[in-house]
Amino acid sequence: MMKLGFQKGQNKTCYLESQPSLQITPKTFNIVLIFYLCTFTIRYAYMLYLPPLDFGVLINRIAIGVADPHMGRTFMHGGRTIPWTVYFITSVIDSIFFIFALICWKQLKTIIKILVAVLLVFEGFYSMGTGTNFGVIMLVSCACLAIMMQIPNETLSTAKITRLSILGIFALLFVVSIFFYNMEGRSGGSFEELKGGDYLALGSSVTVDTNAFLDILPYRFQILLLYIFSYLTQGYMFLENIYLLDFHWGGFFGNNPALQSIAQDFLFFNPELDSYQMQMERLGVDSYVNWHSCYLWLANDFTLLFVPLVIYYIAKFASVALRMYRTSHDLSSGIVFVVLANMLLFLFANNNYLSSVFYSFMFIFPYWYFKKYKQI
Repeated sequence: MMKLGFQKGQNKTCYLESQPSLQITPKTFNIVLIFYLCTFTIRYAYMLYLPPLDFGVLINRIAIGVADPHMGRTFMHGGRTIPWTVYFITSVIDSIFFIFALICWKQLKTIIKILVAVLLVFEGFYSMGTGTNFGVIMLVSCACLAIMMQIPNETLSTAKITRLSILGIFALLFVVSIFFYNMEGRSGGSFEELKGGDYLALGSSVTVDTNAFLDILPYRFQILLLYIFSYLTQGYMFLENIYLLDFHWGGFFGNNPALQSIAQDFLFFNPELDSYQMQMERLGVDSYVNWHSCYLWLANDFTLLFVPLVIYYIAKFASVALRMYRTSHDLSSGIVFVVLANMLLFLFANNNYLSSVFYSFMFIFPYWYFKKYKQI
């Protein structure tokens, strides 16, 4: 369905011709940048359960999480110190700031690029401070997708293909190294000290840990590969449990954590309680520790029967948005493509990526759909 969706999107936009680029004015970007500089610590404080605008406490908390990922993950609980409405308002801009910056990168002045790079590094440290891998991997994927959007449709030279390949290899190695550091820290500080199946901590029978390929590797790399394979596959393994569970419609509020929060805070019902993730807990699958594929999250609202149709439309819209960006450099098309493409990249894991940008996407996507997509 994903392949079919991409093909349908290409067919819909095959006649589009290149148009003059729609440049984002420096003034527009500077306004967004100033807003981000004034509010990003509020978003961090909300997510880390910290007092707002206390930069010293924020730095200390992030440093603790970076130094000890296990402790950083343990601290991700508590009472909110900032109203959800404040977090919502700031997130409308802040959650897509780096997508915006990466799309507009070539138009930015050098000093602005340096400032954005510093903020990007700080965002990476913040993500590592939460004891998770997702934030850093998301930033890398956004950067790669933003670069991919700039590639023209015509055949590339050998030199450019080589440069892009090298960049891709470095990005992959960087992601693996971050994953290695994070998982080793969450496992007690060293993979060497882990024995038996203790390192998995991901439920029963997630991986087969004895084979000829693993045996020739150093022990630490054996554990690393088991973690990688487990994270890539456990969502699909747990998905089979859906046939043992009952479907409880989430009212279109059950497919990502951001929508679940809106339902709880404003509509006074909790779609999470009867979700497939929570139902699996009685089967021994921890809803917090274990990953569930995006298919399972979507099934809370669309049933497993209609999930392929949802994937089809996600792929179709992503394909159309990519073509529209390449022909006109339309900003909304670029943002829609990065968000939807990331959703497809993280299908194996969960729907947390959409949740992380949802408060922006809920405004951008309808605008793009009616003002751009429906006009072609």
